[in-house]
Amino acid sequence: MARWPSRPLAPKDDLDLTPPEEYEARRRRRLLLLTLAVVAVIAVAAYFAAPPIGEAIKGWQSRRLAHQAFALVDQKQWSEAGAKARDAYLLRLSEPEAVRAVARVLSRTGQSTSALEWWKTVDAGHHLTIEDRRDFAGAALVAGELATAAGQIDQLLAQKGGPAPFDILLAGQLAVRRKDPVLTVDYAQRVMADKRANPYDILSATTLILSVTRPESPPYINAWKRIEDVARDPGNPASLDALVFLAQQQPLAPARST
Repeated sequence: MARWPSRPLAPKDDLDLTPPEEYEARRRRRLLLLTLAVVAVIAVAAYFAAPPIGEAIKGWQSRRLAHQAFALVDQKQWSEAGAKARDAYLLRLSEPEAVRAVARVLSRTGQSTSALEWWKTVDAGHHLTIEDRRDFAGAALVAGELATAAGQIDQLLAQKGGPAPFDILLAGQLAVRRKDPVLTVDYAQRVMADKRANPYDILSATTLILSVTRPESPPYINAWKRIEDVARDPGNPASLDALVFLAQQQPLAPARST
């Protein structure tokens, strides 16, 4: 009877005699090495990403404080607005909204000379809004920087939809500073003819006319009469201001005025 040759035994080195405990130990070592590698990659990524992320957070916080300052300015809460604007700027010195907030507070609290430099910084970054240009122009007028004021006023007069009465008043104030009575009266009359003008705009326009005309001239007499009419109207919000003006300027009243 034929005998099949028996299968040769595998060499000893080919036999896998590794105990299960060693397999588990190796698996744990590989897992640990993989985990350490992942942690290292994350740590390196976090190291390089941390500064941009931190700056982004500071920028967001700075803008939030600046917007709170704007709201407080609108409410005429000057001390609180100043504190918010200061905090916004200190949190991130390069944040445009923080610089705008500081400039707005300074302008609205009568610190025009200081505000002017801040507005120039905002302008350099091309971040001026229409409201900013009005404050910027007003600060420049007070500081006597007529060329700077003119640049902003030209932008306001050229805005789409036409300038607001307040913008035309700024142009009239610039004409006064430039000693141009004809142009001053023209701007003032444009304001008084504008249906959008509020009582305070009208009062400001009439005082512009008084500032560049003589007491015996018809424009001066008509402007004075208009202020008297406002002062006599208890329903006019500007009546008290008109009355105070007449009391202070009585020596300059035209001869025909009563």
